[in-house]
Amino acid sequence: MNRFLLWGILSAFSVSAMAQQTLFHLRGEVRTTDGKGIAGVVVNDGIHFTTTDTQGRWALDCDTCLGKFVAISTPAAYALNNDHGLARFYIPVREAVKRESNDFVLKKRKTVSDKFTYIAISDPQMRDAYEVGRWKNETLRDLRHTVDSLKGNGEIIGMTLGDLVFDTPNLFPQYAASCQNLGMVIPRAP
Repeated sequence: MNRFLLWGILSAFSVSAMAQQTLFHLRGEVRTTDGKGIAGVVVNDGIHFTTTDTQGRWALDCDTCLGKFVAISTPAAYALNNDHGLARFYIPVREAVKRESNDFVLKKRKTVSDKFTYIAISDPQMRDAYEVGRWKNETLRDLRHTVDSLKGNGEIIGMTLGDLVFDTPNLFPQYAASCQNLGMVIPRAP
């Protein structure tokens, strides 16, 4: 056999053996705080969409090269279940593929509401203690004032976009703690 042909066959075999799986079948449930499944909730990975069945169950094929988060769209009759203002409506796909079930919990509203205010906060990029101090003493002061002025107009949802703590992940716990109890819901991964 020609050694170049043999080398080509072996190379092709080794490349295919090294290829990682990128297509996963994800599943989970969307339910109320008391465990009842919620039908008709939209679940997506940014590319593919599905809805929950009558029991609140969902399934979705996700290509990890394309989808980076699995998220739900909250129906007007429900609110995001939150812990000190930090709500969970998405799961990073890299975590979702490791779980047997990817579940979301919503809280039933007393009255149906589709009124909300969305506040986008762009690129805090805190690099050191000085910048964390500015975030806490300047930005959050202004943000609290804005949130207070919007109370009574429906739910207030805040989303921090972009670089949160630049290349200093050790500052993230301080950032996350500072976002609690601001009077608005800030989405976070479970």
